[in-house]
Amino acid sequence: MAYTTTDRMEADLDCDCEGLKNDTTFRDNIVEMDRKFRKLKIPSTSLDSAYSSCSYSASLCSVDSVDNSSVDFKQPPDLASIPEDEGTSECMSESDSSKPAINLLHHQDEEGDSLLHLAIIRGHAQIADDYIRGAKSFNLSHLLDLQNNFFQTPLHLAVITKQSNIVETLLRCNVAVDIADSYGNTAMHIACREGNIDIARLLFQYAPHRVILELRNYDGLSCLHIAALQNHYSLMELLLENGANINVQDGKSGRTVLHYAAEYGNQRLVNQLFNYPDLDINTVTYSGMSALNLAEGRNHIEIKEMLQLNGAVLPDYSSEESEDETSIADDFCINGQPI
Repeated sequence: MAYTTTDRMEADLDCDCEGLKNDTTFRDNIVEMDRKFRKLKIPSTSLDSAYSSCSYSASLCSVDSVDNSSVDFKQPPDLASIPEDEGTSECMSESDSSKPAINLLHHQDEEGDSLLHLAIIRGHAQIADDYIRGAKSFNLSHLLDLQNNFFQTPLHLAVITKQSNIVETLLRCNVAVDIADSYGNTAMHIACREGNIDIARLLFQYAPHRVILELRNYDGLSCLHIAALQNHYSLMELLLENGANINVQDGKSGRTVLHYAAEYGNQRLVNQLFNYPDLDINTVTYSGMSALNLAEGRNHIEIKEMLQLNGAVLPDYSSEESEDETSIADDFCINGQPI
């Protein structure tokens, strides 16, 4: 079997973790990590708390200007004060000597951020790498999926801060890709919102495509919807190449990407969608509206003509029978399913 670059990277990581666990100076490394951790005295406000890219930049730019003396931070135990003289370290059992490291790996601040969350926020790649190796060496890989108070995992933050190396390291450690933050966004939702095609490719490389593509956030939007609404056309192509359903409906109104393009007057997007033979040009929303209805209602004449030239027709309501009060509930849907 061919020994790929990915295999070699995984083997190197496994070897490094085993060596780290057996190294007699591991405790000193953990103490150094603790010292570095204490330098990360920042208000760990979620980078995604305002749900906009500009707020991420503002948070990152303002971090160094914060007066830390006025902020009360919860700190882990002082690992450097653990006695080592008089043969203490020799008398400690393996489990006892591991406690400082394990405590540090488990530590979360008042907003639920672990050392790994904070290292990613501040761009300290070496601390992040040390944490990941330490967690794996102690069989604590579940800590790599730890969520803060905003339900963000380290993977969410690595995607938001566009740190591809950390994203790949986490993915090689088999972190979960389907965990949703407080807005229902997975890592792929965020990559699509930010238009980060390189990170999207990494996610496709390491994660099942079906899991990534089928999930909707709490606004009912799939990754394809988000990429389209943000006008990330190349990213849309990548999603469709990897199996995204071009006719996927959002969970609130039943709009497809074509519905949004017609409603917002996005001629470029409409033209791009016409290149895909699987496009259902006459799909209707949960309320029975087609893309042609929406283009006509918004008076987007050019798009209306484009749709008609490509076979769009207005829905035929003439054959529908009037419903009495006993059947009115049939019109109500939740996530596209009748109640």
